[in-house]
Amino acid sequence: MATTKLLAVLTILGTTLAARDKDLVTSLPNQANQIKQKFWSGSYEITTSKNIQYAFVESKSNPATDPLIVFLLGGPGVASLSLGFFNGIGPLKADSMGNATFLDNPYSWNNKANVMVIDNPCGVGYSIGESPADYLHNDQSVAEDLYLTMARFYYDWPELRGNPLYLSGISYAGVYAPYLAYKIHIKNQEWKMNGVTSLVINLKGFITGNGATDYEYEAPNSLIEDFVEFTLLPQSYLDGYIQNNCYFYWKNTRPDTNSTVCLDLYYKAMNLTKGAGIDTYDLMHPRYLPNKTEPHKLQYFLDKLSQGKADTVLSVDEYLSLPEVKTALHVNPLMKGPYSTVNNDIFKSYVVQREASNWIYDIFKQYEYKMMSISGDVDAEVTLRGVWKWIRERNWQVTKEWAANVDEGEYRLVGYTQEWGNYTLATIHGYGHGAILEAGKDVTRLVEAFIKE
Repeated sequence: MATTKLLAVLTILGTTLAARDKDLVTSLPNQANQIKQKFWSGSYEITTSKNIQYAFVESKSNPATDPLIVFLLGGPGVASLSLGFFNGIGPLKADSMGNATFLDNPYSWNNKANVMVIDNPCGVGYSIGESPADYLHNDQSVAEDLYLTMARFYYDWPELRGNPLYLSGISYAGVYAPYLAYKIHIKNQEWKMNGVTSLVINLKGFITGNGATDYEYEAPNSLIEDFVEFTLLPQSYLDGYIQNNCYFYWKNTRPDTNSTVCLDLYYKAMNLTKGAGIDTYDLMHPRYLPNKTEPHKLQYFLDKLSQGKADTVLSVDEYLSLPEVKTALHVNPLMKGPYSTVNNDIFKSYVVQREASNWIYDIFKQYEYKMMSISGDVDAEVTLRGVWKWIRERNWQVTKEWAANVDEGEYRLVGYTQEWGNYTLATIHGYGHGAILEAGKDVTRLVEAFIKE
């Protein structure tokens, strides 16, 4: 019996190692700088027709015991591999000159953690489906697909199942990450109830960067208040907005019954601000308008994250589209077209659920999971003011008062922090929607402190 069990374990181990070896990336084509830690990339078949691309890099410190951070981009419809891994948190980062030349990133999140990114949902980046139904998504279906992806990952890396897991993401991943966290939480309860503790995942919490949480307090409904606060509009606009009971919800998550007065006021306000070049993703910097034609809204987001140079993202897309790069990253052969950081079709067809993710915070507060919102304070899309509003509704007890976070070495204000037990709000001063990717050193320090046991 003991011999049989040993053979079974060795068979599983051999299968696991074979799967891992298959996805090991030995080098990135045409790059002088290479990832120095072990790096894997591949495609997981999570259903008979859905194939989800992941990338995983080991920690520079102690991969055997360090936490695992899963990072997701938002949109919906923005790819994590190009914009998150190669333009933000990964060990290599594209230069800012419009070239797909990767430079060492001193503020990589894998300095102190194992890091995984997922091109999500199916249809984004390298992730591809085999039927039109594979590209229809809502918040629940995406959480299910992400959970299946994590299950496949832990099958290949069973030794990491006990490591602390933190889910993270930016923008609409403020929905993705908490929904996946809740899915893991529920499945863990089921596994424990059925005595299958070997499948329990050591979930510790989640981190969001300017993450969608409560549409009541986010753009477009919050825009006029933000513009008035930043003195871009006179107070009379906000007074009119409130007096006429106006509201504009993102992607029509609530029926539009605005009066003609509201419509006139709103569109006049947008003309005076966005129409004049104000970037709602970063109120301190002008919007990038290539060829003076207005691109899709998601493009503004990309422009800011690539420091105003859309070419940076586009060149990474071109690099990831090369056949030799697809081969090196073990992309599913079904993915024959070019890599694109943005899939506008996914954005348009995605069914946004009205409740967003704020309800999950209430549950996770009780279960004492760790949660952190990192907020660039000049974002008007997911505004800091809105974060304050949904926090205030919860009547949580403050355990650490509002305090300045100062970089003592540079004597520079990073932002502010406040804590409500297991929930932390950390602001990044002077940064917008892309703060979690743009403010490298400051954000990495926050993340490393947060995941430290």
